[in-house]
Amino acid sequence: MNHKGLIKKMMVREMEQVAHKASMFRRASCPEVKIEHPSDEQKERFNHFIAEILVVGIDGLLKDYETELKGYYTPNIRRTAFDRNPNKNRYKDVVCLDHSRVVLQGKEGDYIHANHVRGEPLINNFICTQGPLASTCVDFWRMVVQEHVGNIFMLCQVEELGKKKSEQYWPNVAGAQKVYGAYTIHCTAVDSSDKRIVHTSLRVEENGKEVCSLKHYQWIDW
Repeated sequence: MNHKGLIKKMMVREMEQVAHKASMFRRASCPEVKIEHPSDEQKERFNHFIAEILVVGIDGLLKDYETELKGYYTPNIRRTAFDRNPNKNRYKDVVCLDHSRVVLQGKEGDYIHANHVRGEPLINNFICTQGPLASTCVDFWRMVVQEHVGNIFMLCQVEELGKKKSEQYWPNVAGAQKVYGAYTIHCTAVDSSDKRIVHTSLRVEENGKEVCSLKHYQWIDW
């Protein structure tokens, strides 16, 4: 098997493992989700995408991003909430679009830099959000509870190359806890046997009442 085939096989295996673990930890209190299997067309698109990545490599992807994608926004998009809440945005050039943003409920304000991502060729709906700021950790956990989140995938370190990428918004030692407003986050277990991904089990209380349990995956070598 050549190196491209090996890389592709490793990526597919990694995705299968993460998907399997995610399904294991879907909490019972979450609404039942209909699991759809990818169509032949979706598989073909995915394979084509992987093949292109293997051809251009990381340098090619970065070049395409810098020359074609960075700073591009679909014409006529609206970003009103993003512009009204500059203190809640980590980056000025990563925009939260109005049409798909997560709208928080309650009197504490409805904005968080987070968007629903839906539609083909994706199989499952999910939420993309920025690494929380110190001032937005409460909003982050409001969203987790409101949206019935069962799994969190963190694709960065808290700090990278001397730059803060995210607040340490979760306790990462078994038995530890963190408090954000009405929310107390308990760490019940940590599994770091996989050198690439740290799995953390979390239990969340709101005003002293347990509201959910979930799994946190930090991909440390992303």
